[in-house]
Amino acid sequence: MILTDVDIRNGIEFDDLITLPHYEYSHHPEMYEPSIQPASYDLTLSRSFKKIKKQDCKYPNKTYVDFGDGVEYIDIPYGNGCYDGVVIAPGEFMLGASREIITLPKNLSAIITGRSSIGRAGLIVEVAGWVDPFFKGSITFEFYNCSPNPIRMTEGIRIAQIVFMKNTGDCAVPYNGKYQHQLEATESRIHLDKEVHV
Repeated sequence: MILTDVDIRNGIEFDDLITLPHYEYSHHPEMYEPSIQPASYDLTLSRSFKKIKKQDCKYPNKTYVDFGDGVEYIDIPYGNGCYDGVVIAPGEFMLGASREIITLPKNLSAIITGRSSIGRAGLIVEVAGWVDPFFKGSITFEFYNCSPNPIRMTEGIRIAQIVFMKNTGDCAVPYNGKYQHQLEATESRIHLDKEVHV
């Protein structure tokens, strides 16, 4: 069962389903009007961005990046004095994060999807899609600019939607994985998976 706007609003007001970092909200409350849709909530961009560092492979005989070695990232500063935001070039890949903190109880799951208006402008917003019960943290987005033009991304833009679903009951083993409590654009932690070291 998918939660409606009424359920989402009640979850925000009474269950802390969606919250914003207090320091951000206290400085700019006018920027944080919730955007509740009939059966979803619009997630907005924070100022946290990263991109993959072009790196030499760690071993002389490797001509590829091995997931077991991990992937290195660099932080992208927000703004350069000429403009606010971060510009993603054509063909460039980048990570971003939501300003919102999601806190799911044991009986809710969620799915994240990009907004149609963003996709039609040539920016693909990909996420790991599924949010397990008991997850708490911000949402990391993967961006790919497939348009022929650079695209500027600014804090507060509505970038994706989250849809909440009620499970048939409480899960037996709540989520407590490697992305629990992430609060910014978070790099891949696939090197922590056992199978990539086989």
